Amino acid sequence: MVILLFLLYLNNLQKLKPASYLLQKLNFTFWILSINMHRVFKQARQVKFIITNITILINNLQ
Repeated sequence: MVILLFLLYLNNLQKLKPASYLLQKLNFTFWILSINMHRVFKQARQVKFIITNITILINNLQ
């Protein structure tokens, strides 16, 4: 997913002209944000997995 975003970002960069520097910066910011969001969701999935495992463990101990 991150690689796909990176390729899309590079593709957009090539289309932009040097004059549209602001647009380029904006594009880069969104790209960074999307990668960070991807990481956050990945971590959230891991936390959910750990909580589920702990819950199962507690249920087994009772």
